[in-house]
Amino acid sequence: MNKKLNTLLFVLGASVLNIIIMLLILSAALLLLSFLPAAAMPRWLTRFLGLLPFPVALGSSFFIYHRMMRFVMKRVDMDKYFEPFLKKNLKKRD
Repeated sequence: MNKKLNTLLFVLGASVLNIIIMLLILSAALLLLSFLPAAAMPRWLTRFLGLLPFPVALGSSFFIYHRMMRFVMKRVDMDKYFEPFLKKNLKKRD
């Protein structure tokens, strides 16, 4: 396998992993919210708590993904196996 294919598979796999992590956290947050007694809370608090799980899942999945990628980048020589994702054009334009 060449570097471009490795890069493509890595980016696709990491993206799918990030989505799976987010869905797991979102499911857990919604499950935890389902155990709260809605009758004991004011209506505005119930609506606010209903909107909270998605941003929490998004932020926490980004945090976990970032930590995992930092761990992988320390363990694996990225230049050896992967093509640079963003190439800078160092040539001067005439």
